Amino acid sequence: TNSGVAFNSYGGTFTFVSGDVDAGASTGSFVVAKRDAGTWTRPTIGTRAATSTQATGMTSFSESQVGEPAPTQVVFTTQPPNSTAGVAFTPQPVVTIRDANGFTVTTGVDATATITLTLQSGTGTLSGTTSMAAVAGVADFSGKGLSINLTGSKTLRVTKADTTAGGGTPAATVDSATFTISNGPATQVVFTTQ
Repeated sequence: TNSGVAFNSYGGTFTFVSGDVDAGASTGSFVVAKRDAGTWTRPTIGTRAATSTQATGMTSFSESQVGEPAPTQVVFTTQPPNSTAGVAFTPQPVVTIRDANGFTVTTGVDATATITLTLQSGTGTLSGTTSMAAVAGVADFSGKGLSINLTGSKTLRVTKADTTAGGGTPAATVDSATFTISNGPATQVVFTTQ
């Protein structure tokens, strides 16, 4: 209990012994997670050091964990939309790298992993910039000009590159929701048989 002490928020420094840190873990990427009423949240991270991680803005005392978030999934946070053949998607897809609790992985080697989009189902060619490095766990393809040249029902597949050589996690993939590419409006009539 708070023993009658009133507060709006507090900060804390979580210290640990270097021998307790897993081999290959980067203490510079550590985060703090708090569990309140069965839900995990992440307070704001302050200073990180070799044997401590600071968190601020906490409003309750509860179970806490300190460690390096391990990416377990990639998700389309903006799905590819229905579009017109040969016309850039509006909006362009956004992909996020997340840990098991659904938090965006913002630090560590996986936070900058290469994200690649491919046409998973349907015919045609996916054009534009189809591969990019994530920034703080997010690959925003805005301005990358992604489009598909043929009509029909499609899905895209996103792949997060394998980062195990740098201390990260294996490759991960997920498919988008189904979307439709349609013909554009008629702009001309032609004699196909003269």
